[in-house]
Amino acid sequence: MADELEYVITGALLECSEGTVPMPFQATPRNVRLQGLKVGNASDKTPYLNIPSFVICKKLTQMAGGTPVPCVPVPIMWQDTYPVQVNKQEVLIFRSCIRCSSGQGKIEFLTSGQTPVPPEVTQQLEEMQKESEEVLKEAEAEKNSVGEAGFAEGMIPVWGSGRDMVHSMQTGDTFGAVLNAGFLVWD
Repeated sequence: MADELEYVITGALLECSEGTVPMPFQATPRNVRLQGLKVGNASDKTPYLNIPSFVICKKLTQMAGGTPVPCVPVPIMWQDTYPVQVNKQEVLIFRSCIRCSSGQGKIEFLTSGQTPVPPEVTQQLEEMQKESEEVLKEAEAEKNSVGEAGFAEGMIPVWGSGRDMVHSMQTGDTFGAVLNAGFLVWD
Protein backbone atom coordinates (compact mmCIF):
# COMPACT_ATOMS: atom_id res chain seq x y z
CA MET A 1 0.00 0.00 0.00
CA ALA A 2 1.21 3.50 -0.83
CA ASP A 3 2.12 6.08 1.78
CA GLU A 4 -0.78 8.54 2.22
CA LEU A 5 1.53 11.45 1.30
CA GLU A 6 2.85 9.94 -1.97
CA TYR A 7 2.26 12.09 -5.02
CA VAL A 8 -0.27 10.64 -7.46
CA ILE A 9 0.80 10.24 -11.08
CA THR A 10 -0.81 9.08 -14.31
CA GLY A 11 -1.67 5.39 -14.09
CA ALA A 12 -2.68 5.42 -10.41
CA LEU A 13 -5.70 3.19 -9.81
CA LEU A 14 -8.93 4.88 -8.75
CA GLU A 15 -11.91 3.16 -7.16
CA CYS A 16 -15.42 4.52 -6.69
CA SER A 17 -17.47 3.20 -3.78
CA GLU A 18 -20.45 2.96 -6.17
CA GLY A 19 -18.55 1.71 -9.25
CA THR A 20 -17.89 -1.89 -10.23
CA VAL A 21 -14.32 -1.77 -11.60
CA PRO A 22 -11.21 0.17 -10.46
CA MET A 23 -9.79 2.21 -13.34
CA PRO A 24 -6.60 4.23 -14.05
CA PHE A 25 -6.31 7.95 -13.33
CA GLN A 26 -5.02 10.24 -16.09
CA ALA A 27 -3.36 13.55 -15.17
CA THR A 28 -3.78 16.51 -17.52
CA PRO A 29 -0.69 17.14 -19.69
CA ARG A 30 1.81 19.37 -17.89
CA ASN A 31 5.58 19.71 -17.58
CA VAL A 32 5.89 18.49 -13.98
CA ARG A 33 6.62 14.77 -14.00
CA LEU A 34 7.64 12.06 -11.58
CA GLN A 35 9.24 8.89 -12.96
CA GLY A 36 8.47 10.30 -16.41
CA LEU A 37 4.71 10.42 -15.70
CA LYS A 38 2.50 13.48 -15.16
CA VAL A 39 1.78 14.51 -11.56
CA GLY A 40 -1.90 15.02 -10.72
CA ASN A 41 -3.27 18.25 -9.26
CA ALA A 42 -6.63 19.55 -8.00
CA SER A 43 -7.71 20.63 -11.50
CA ASP A 44 -7.64 16.99 -12.69
CA LYS A 45 -11.34 16.25 -12.27
CA THR A 46 -12.72 16.21 -15.81
CA PRO A 47 -14.99 13.19 -16.43
CA TYR A 48 -13.53 10.64 -18.88
CA LEU A 49 -10.33 12.69 -19.32
CA ASN A 50 -9.01 12.48 -15.74
CA ILE A 51 -11.71 10.54 -13.91
CA PRO A 52 -12.69 7.40 -15.86
CA SER A 53 -16.03 5.64 -15.94
CA PHE A 54 -16.16 2.82 -13.39
CA VAL A 55 -18.37 0.91 -15.88
CA ILE A 56 -21.58 0.40 -13.81
CA CYS A 57 -22.92 2.70 -11.08
CA LYS A 58 -24.30 0.54 -8.26
CA LYS A 59 -26.30 3.41 -6.73
CA LEU A 60 -28.03 4.35 -10.00
CA THR A 61 -28.58 0.65 -10.75
CA GLN A 62 -30.32 0.28 -7.39
CA MET A 63 -32.45 3.37 -8.11
CA ALA A 64 -33.37 1.89 -11.53
CA GLY A 65 -34.80 -1.21 -9.87
CA GLY A 66 -31.80 -3.41 -10.58
CA THR A 67 -31.34 -2.61 -14.27
CA PRO A 68 -27.60 -1.90 -14.74
CA VAL A 69 -26.89 1.80 -15.34
CA PRO A 70 -23.60 2.98 -16.89
CA CYS A 71 -21.28 5.00 -14.67
CA VAL A 72 -21.09 8.61 -15.82
CA PRO A 73 -18.78 10.30 -13.32
CA VAL A 74 -19.66 13.83 -12.21
CA PRO A 75 -16.81 14.64 -9.80
CA ILE A 76 -17.17 17.69 -7.56
CA MET A 77 -13.89 18.82 -5.94
CA TRP A 78 -10.76 17.04 -4.73
CA GLN A 79 -10.35 16.84 -0.95
CA ASP A 80 -7.21 16.21 1.12
CA THR A 81 -4.83 17.62 -1.48
CA TYR A 82 -1.27 18.62 -0.53
CA PRO A 83 -0.29 22.33 -0.25
CA VAL A 84 2.59 22.01 -2.76
CA GLN A 85 1.42 23.56 -6.03
CA VAL A 86 1.81 22.36 -9.61
CA ASN A 87 0.46 24.78 -12.23
CA LYS A 88 -1.07 26.93 -9.45
CA GLN A 89 -3.11 24.00 -8.07
CA GLU A 90 -2.43 21.79 -5.05
CA VAL A 91 -1.07 18.35 -5.90
CA LEU A 92 -2.98 15.11 -5.46
CA ILE A 93 -1.62 12.60 -2.99
CA PHE A 94 -2.61 9.03 -2.18
CA ARG A 95 -5.10 10.10 0.52
CA SER A 96 -6.86 12.59 -1.82
CA CYS A 97 -10.46 11.77 -2.70
CA ILE A 98 -13.31 13.27 -4.68
CA ARG A 99 -17.10 12.82 -4.50
CA CYS A 100 -19.34 12.04 -7.46
CA SER A 101 -22.58 14.01 -7.53
CA SER A 102 -24.19 11.52 -9.92
CA GLY A 103 -24.07 8.26 -7.97
CA GLN A 104 -23.00 9.78 -4.63
CA GLY A 105 -19.82 7.66 -4.64
CA LYS A 106 -16.51 8.45 -3.01
CA ILE A 107 -13.63 8.12 -5.48
CA GLU A 108 -10.30 7.20 -3.88
CA PHE A 109 -6.87 6.03 -4.99
CA LEU A 110 -5.92 2.37 -4.62
CA THR A 111 -2.36 3.09 -5.76
CA SER A 112 -0.29 6.23 -6.29
CA GLY A 113 0.91 5.03 -9.69
CA GLN A 114 4.54 5.12 -8.56
CA THR A 115 4.74 1.34 -8.18
CA PRO A 116 3.72 -0.76 -11.20
CA VAL A 117 0.58 -2.86 -10.83
CA PRO A 118 1.45 -6.59 -11.08
CA PRO A 119 0.42 -8.19 -14.42
CA GLU A 120 -1.98 -10.64 -12.72
CA VAL A 121 -3.83 -7.74 -11.05
CA THR A 122 -4.00 -5.91 -14.39
CA GLN A 123 -5.44 -9.06 -15.97
CA GLN A 124 -8.05 -9.38 -13.20
CA LEU A 125 -9.08 -5.75 -13.69
CA GLU A 126 -9.42 -6.26 -17.45
CA GLU A 127 -11.60 -9.34 -16.85
CA MET A 128 -13.77 -7.41 -14.37
CA GLN A 129 -14.15 -4.61 -16.91
CA LYS A 130 -15.14 -7.06 -19.68
CA GLU A 131 -17.71 -8.76 -17.44
CA SER A 132 -19.24 -5.45 -16.36
CA GLU A 133 -19.36 -4.17 -19.94
CA GLU A 134 -21.08 -7.42 -21.01
CA VAL A 135 -23.71 -6.94 -18.27
CA LEU A 136 -24.31 -3.40 -19.55
CA LYS A 137 -24.56 -4.65 -23.14
CA GLU A 138 -27.13 -7.29 -22.14
CA ALA A 139 -29.14 -4.71 -20.18
CA GLU A 140 -29.13 -2.36 -23.18
CA ALA A 141 -30.29 -5.17 -25.50
CA GLU A 142 -33.07 -6.04 -23.03
CA LYS A 143 -34.10 -2.38 -22.79
CA ASN A 144 -34.28 -2.02 -26.58
CA SER A 145 -36.19 -5.26 -27.18
CA VAL A 146 -39.96 -5.66 -27.39
CA GLY A 147 -39.94 -7.49 -24.05
CA GLU A 148 -41.31 -10.89 -23.21
CA ALA A 149 -45.03 -11.48 -23.38
CA GLY A 150 -46.81 -11.40 -20.04
CA PHE A 151 -48.92 -14.36 -18.86
CA ALA A 152 -52.22 -13.19 -20.39
CA GLU A 153 -50.53 -11.99 -23.56
CA GLY A 154 -48.60 -15.25 -23.83
CA MET A 155 -51.86 -17.23 -23.86
CA ILE A 156 -52.99 -15.59 -27.12
CA PRO A 157 -52.18 -18.02 -29.95
CA VAL A 158 -49.46 -16.84 -32.32
CA TRP A 159 -49.13 -13.42 -30.62
CA GLY A 160 -47.42 -14.61 -27.41
CA SER A 161 -45.02 -17.01 -29.14
CA GLY A 162 -44.30 -14.50 -31.89
CA ARG A 163 -43.53 -11.71 -29.45
CA ASP A 164 -41.31 -13.98 -27.34
CA MET A 165 -39.47 -15.12 -30.48
CA VAL A 166 -38.81 -11.49 -31.53
CA HIS A 167 -37.66 -10.68 -27.99
CA SER A 168 -35.26 -13.65 -28.00
CA MET A 169 -33.82 -12.63 -31.38
CA GLN A 170 -33.34 -9.00 -30.25
CA THR A 171 -31.52 -10.05 -27.08
CA GLY A 172 -29.32 -12.61 -28.87
CA ASP A 173 -30.92 -15.65 -27.21
CA THR A 174 -30.63 -18.19 -30.06
CA PHE A 175 -32.02 -21.10 -28.04
CA GLY A 176 -35.03 -19.05 -26.93
CA ALA A 177 -35.65 -17.86 -30.50
CA VAL A 178 -35.61 -21.44 -31.85
CA LEU A 179 -37.82 -22.67 -28.99
CA ASN A 180 -40.34 -19.86 -29.50
CA ALA A 181 -40.29 -20.44 -33.29
CA GLY A 182 -41.32 -24.02 -32.51
CA PHE A 183 -44.14 -22.78 -30.27
CA LEU A 184 -45.18 -20.35 -33.00
CA VAL A 185 -45.45 -23.22 -35.52
CA TRP A 186 -47.33 -25.28 -32.92
CA ASP A 187 -49.82 -22.41 -32.41
